[in-house]
Amino acid sequence: MITVAPTKATARCTLPVNAGGCSEKLTKYAFVMANRKCETFLYSGCGGNGNRFDTLKDCTDLCTAEA
Repeated sequence: MITVAPTKATARCTLPVNAGGCSEKLTKYAFVMANRKCETFLYSGCGGNGNRFDTLKDCTDLCTAEA
């Protein structure tokens, strides 16, 4: 049996959606594990985590192949 360690891409995609703690409302994309797809969310402009993408394509290219 071969065990493959999660890649940074995989780890990034498994993080929970985190809007951050500021007051801006920027439309971004995040991979939602429960739905196994990329969805929009409002990012506050600061904080958050790596599960945040500027485009749907960036999110799907990195995360859906791993899902």
